[in-house]
Amino acid sequence: ADGKPLIAGVEPVRVCGGVQPGDLLVASDEPGCAVAWSQIDAGAPPPGVVIAKALEGAAQAEALVLALILAR
Repeated sequence: ADGKPLIAGVEPVRVCGGVQPGDLLVASDEPGCAVAWSQIDAGAPPPGVVIAKALEGAAQAEALVLALILAR
């Protein structure tokens, strides 16, 4: 929120598009916004692109959701 880097743990993450709990979040074309991998492709994401795993859902076009930051 204040331009601080994310660290491993649970943090609020800005998401664009609908997100369901358990969705893998990856960087989107919108700067500072993540998107659910399921909205991009049905296959498994390549190594190194997953940012976090959503712990809650959001139906809005843009929202903050709690997510488990994945350090891979």
